[in-house]
Amino acid sequence: MNIKEKFGQKVKLLREQKEISIEHLSNISNVTYNLLYKIQH
Repeated sequence: MNIKEKFGQKVKLLREQKEISIEHLSNISNVTYNLLYKIQH
């Protein structure tokens, strides 16, 4: 597993623990939904 995959998994894990949707994270972080989706998959 490379660093990109590890980072994506960590973002997804933390987001799910906080019960935050990708859309909400996108809004509060000023990162596009599409980019967050790509990071996590």
